[in-house]
Amino acid sequence: MRYLIWDFDGRLGYRGSSPWTASLLETLGLALPDHTVTLEQLRLYTRTGFP
Repeated sequence: MRYLIWDFDGRLGYRGSSPWTASLLETLGLALPDHTVTLEQLRLYTRTGFP
């Protein structure tokens, strides 16, 4: 049996000051290991839209 647990409010884990951006960057790294995108570059596109 498989489970998916999504921590919407940061109660189960903590990822620093940019949790959405860091999660996206980590996922990008899994999908495209040779990418050259940095956290700062990705942060330009995630500054708005994530409360």
